[in-house]
Amino acid sequence: MEKVQLPLSLILCEIDFFPAYNDQYGVQAGDECFSQIAYTISSCKRRATDMIARYDREKFAIILPKTDAEEAWLVAETIRASVKALGIVHAASTVSKFVTLSIGVVSVIPSAKLSASDLLTIAHSSVEQAKQEECDRAFVPILGRDASSGSHPKGDGLRPAQGDCTGASTLKGNRVVISNPVASEL
Repeated sequence: MEKVQLPLSLILCEIDFFPAYNDQYGVQAGDECFSQIAYTISSCKRRATDMIARYDREKFAIILPKTDAEEAWLVAETIRASVKALGIVHAASTVSKFVTLSIGVVSVIPSAKLSASDLLTIAHSSVEQAKQEECDRAFVPILGRDASSGSHPKGDGLRPAQGDCTGASTLKGNRVVISNPVASEL
């Protein structure tokens, strides 16, 4: 993909307060919850080339070849909303009465300067930012020109197209936080 300059995106999803979920409902219920989320994430993929994998104890990684930041955010937001819509009760959560996800989205033009480890580091940081913003949201960093040996095809960071996003986007420092707050729980 580096030779043809096509974007590559990585979505990292972490189940919010999952250790507390296991403590509240037991490991068997945690396994069932995880399976439901895995199935839901799998149903949200858009292309046969999209790859989904369990990553760590309470995370999923989704690799999206030929997918720019805006499209990756749309996939992430679909995943986030679909998991919440499952309505899996989570009494131990401090952000929702249902199971939610904190999601980090990274999109780059592959380059010899950017390793897979670098991409994962950025994705981990993005998930942490989503969690600091009170969870249940997708966080997309604005990557500078140095992050991918050239700017993103849409510019130097994510700028959602007008009308494409149902959530709010807020510029905070060097990134855009995109969330879709719901006034009342599902």
